[in-house]
Amino acid sequence: MKTDAAELYMRCFRTDAGGRDPLFRKAMDAAQKDERLRPLAEEQLAFDQWALDRVREIEVPDETLGELAEALASPRQSHSWKNPAVLSVAFGLILIAGVFAYFWWLEQAAFDGRGEVERMVERTAKMTGRELQPMAMKLGDLEDWLFMQGVQEMALPPGFKGLTATGARVFQQKGNPVVQLALDEHDVVAFLFETRDFGIRLPTDGKWTIFTVDEWVAAVQALPANGVMLAMRGSRADMRDELAAIEDQAAKVLEPQFTLYNGADKAATPPAAAETPPAPADTTEASE
Repeated sequence: MKTDAAELYMRCFRTDAGGRDPLFRKAMDAAQKDERLRPLAEEQLAFDQWALDRVREIEVPDETLGELAEALASPRQSHSWKNPAVLSVAFGLILIAGVFAYFWWLEQAAFDGRGEVERMVERTAKMTGRELQPMAMKLGDLEDWLFMQGVQEMALPPGFKGLTATGARVFQQKGNPVVQLALDEHDVVAFLFETRDFGIRLPTDGKWTIFTVDEWVAAVQALPANGVMLAMRGSRADMRDELAAIEDQAAKVLEPQFTLYNGADKAATPPAAAETPPAPADTTEASE
């Protein structure tokens, strides 16, 4: 099983029932053999075991068990829904449904390569700020700086061109470059990276996928050329507010997206031809 598939399916593995499905079992085995996925798999197994132990510690009183047995033995009893035992079962079913709904909600933010962008956020959480090169430059003016860092091509969504970077750096992850920018106006950190370098697969429909990493919230989007991610401390609601503010700014931008730097284009583009000066205006007045 490939690493990306193992990372996706291992999240469905559960300690008490995961071994019954060979696909989930195989994914977990593959994850435990992978150097990058092993810590994620061990963390998930530890949490599942902790949750299972907590559930098993719940003691149902004998009185409740007796009332439940009595209620089940007389299903035709009028107004049986008012029976405390029946209500207990109903509330339990609602709780279980809520747990399943919660895990389903978490899976909606699952995508291939999510572990890689989570690592970017985790690295940011450990930063002191001294790692970034101080600057005060619009993102649309970073072409020369990116060229000096060896970055060949990076594009941004609309609305980003006028944002100001107060710090920047390029770091390596899995041997591939990641551009990191501290944005002044929105108090967030932006990342630019090649999605294919990290096995990230997202639809290029202009929509943001929001997910959380501990105390951080992130939003990632795939452009035709590369991926873009924003990260900040806060909640999903905070990130939605930031994205709304950027989208308001994007409404004033005509081009759908722009390229910060494209080394191939820059090398191949000939110098612009000199403009032909306009002919002098005819100042002769028509005779009456």
